[in-house]
Amino acid sequence: MITNNRSESLKNWLHKNLNTTEIQINPLAGDASFRRYFRVQYDDQIRIAMDAPPELEDSHSFVAIQAHLNTLNLQVPHLHAIDLAQGFILMDDLGDTWLWHKASNPLSNTLYQNAIDDLLVMQSHAAPTPLAVFDAAFMGQELAFFKQWFLQDYLQLSLSSAENDLLENIFSQLIQAALSQPYYFCHRDYHSRNLMVLNNAKMGILDFQDAVLGPLTYDLVSLLRDCYVTLSEADLQKHLQYYFEKAGMMGLFDTKDFNTFNQWFDWMGLQRHLKAIFIFARKQLRDNNPNFLRYLPRTLNYVHTISRPYEQLSDFHHFMEKRILPTFKEVYVI
Repeated sequence: MITNNRSESLKNWLHKNLNTTEIQINPLAGDASFRRYFRVQYDDQIRIAMDAPPELEDSHSFVAIQAHLNTLNLQVPHLHAIDLAQGFILMDDLGDTWLWHKASNPLSNTLYQNAIDDLLVMQSHAAPTPLAVFDAAFMGQELAFFKQWFLQDYLQLSLSSAENDLLENIFSQLIQAALSQPYYFCHRDYHSRNLMVLNNAKMGILDFQDAVLGPLTYDLVSLLRDCYVTLSEADLQKHLQYYFEKAGMMGLFDTKDFNTFNQWFDWMGLQRHLKAIFIFARKQLRDNNPNFLRYLPRTLNYVHTISRPYEQLSDFHHFMEKRILPTFKEVYVI
């Protein structure tokens, strides 16, 4: 959280680095982290300043991954000034047009294909610095947080021993399904509010600092089953097939069975969306920030819909219908 002291420190840092006293600093919408962003105008220039308190956010990874993606000729903001000790970075402004704004535009098919092409570039090149691995322990912690922050703290559900066992069984299945996939560079937040539409219809990529070595379909499900926008089923399947064919030709996976790939995608989506649900609830409960609660209904609907056709997930699907969704309907207020 930015304090008055940090605000003043940022202003002083900008004045020093830009060597001017005439600066306009305007806050921008933040993400679900402790980072804050500001549009900085001075002389005839416009930049973005990031304030990432070093005790809460690690900006070293932001700098290292920006350098890696830049070498791949992907559209990431150039970094003009860096102060890791204070947690300040001054970078290019990629504009105000998120992919989110264009998701229903007639040109959206091209934009999504461009986003998939960029994803394939990231996946086909290993990062030069070691990345954390999105392993069983990592996924297990996120799923445990779903139970804690959403089921117990937000919905105030008291879970029976049988319900706890059911959840642990489902969590184990989701983790094993993810671990069965090939692992590649994973942005880990590759969605319509981190992708900027540039003048050439290319994607400007943001918020990459939490990249890990992760399952093949993680970023794809973030993009196509986005918590912030719903694609039509026809468009989703078209983009899914586009990725499947191109990634297969590039040798990113061995299977030629689309059904196997589609199950990877669906089950990875369940893990990803349970994680998003607890984060949205935690922003309200811990950080007193209700802005993300509006995305809970869509994300819960994904989990409910995706779990329906899989027999292995039937107990969890029924648990949602009997316990989660009715309670959510009573509790949900924005």
